[in-house]
Amino acid sequence: MRHLETLLEEGLNWVVLEELLARHRVLALFVLNLRAAGLWELVPRKRRGILENRLRSNQFRQLAAIRDLIEVAKSLSERRIESICLKGPTLGVLLYKDPLLRHYSDLDILVRRKDVSDTVAILLRLGFRLSDLHDIQTREDSDPMWKHLYHVHLERGSLTLELHWRLSRNDRLYNYPIEQLFTEKQKIHLGGGVLYTLSNVHLQDYIALHGASHCWNRLKWLHDAKLICSQAEDFIEDRPQTEAVRLMYSLSHRLWQQDFLQPMQSSQCRITSLCFRQLVSPEEHPRAISNMLRRTWVLALLCPSLSAKLAYLSGIFVWPDVYQRIRLPRALSPLYYFLGPIFWAISQVRLLASRAFDSIQLRGGR
Repeated sequence: MRHLETLLEEGLNWVVLEELLARHRVLALFVLNLRAAGLWELVPRKRRGILENRLRSNQFRQLAAIRDLIEVAKSLSERRIESICLKGPTLGVLLYKDPLLRHYSDLDILVRRKDVSDTVAILLRLGFRLSDLHDIQTREDSDPMWKHLYHVHLERGSLTLELHWRLSRNDRLYNYPIEQLFTEKQKIHLGGGVLYTLSNVHLQDYIALHGASHCWNRLKWLHDAKLICSQAEDFIEDRPQTEAVRLMYSLSHRLWQQDFLQPMQSSQCRITSLCFRQLVSPEEHPRAISNMLRRTWVLALLCPSLSAKLAYLSGIFVWPDVYQRIRLPRALSPLYYFLGPIFWAISQVRLLASRAFDSIQLRGGR
């Protein structure tokens, strides 16, 4: 804290800091810790006002999301559809004891595969609309989409809801039976309603895999990992840890304890280097080529065997946009493996062209 106090007294580049706080979703934690350390008054008054306004805006948005989540869970329960809330406000309650301390901008819900069509119908009646996979309710059980994809996006106003029927498309790293997740789920009381989330053990594995699948590129996720590590006795049971969980504990220990001299296996060294490189990047481009390649490489390294690595790498070629635009019969489903890279390349070209156009406009404005 002494170092931070010195920085505050000498002056910070507040524009860059505010961008980093937004990029890593840790504004609430930053403000909370400055106040707890008695350093809040060292922040320039103008900047205090800006940070407080942004924090207030985020919290109003999160309170509205909690209300919407309770509405959705209640509507599903009335139709006898079990649901599990992933991350979001339920994780805020479990780890932070306050759903507003952990930033979240969307909601994630898990239902059984057999309930997807009815769940979508209920969400549509609640005013949501599908933003992809518009024909999901008419997909047959034998459709290869259910094997290759794991969630669909719905929107209502500024709120995005991800409806999952699996927790990951990578069954090599996370393969718990769906019934086990529902059998062992835990109850959360929030906002006058009752919600359910994963058990602590399943939650630990899911957070570890989710962080690894995004190359741990947000400080918020590593802070989640830190809190899980500090409450390890509640999250660890007598069974072998997955590679993703071991990576999470290693990254958290090295970052928060600043123990960068701890010996690591060569594969963990490569993964750690990739994750820290992603973490310190000033900008976040989730669909950029370099980002996608780093994320793919991290998950491939975590797969326990060569066959698992090859199976995972073959699966990522199935790009979700293919299912949105092309519907193939089951007999021709292997064509998705060839069409996926084409659609992915098209999306990358469009992204690069959009950035180039924005850059030209910015220069022209000067």
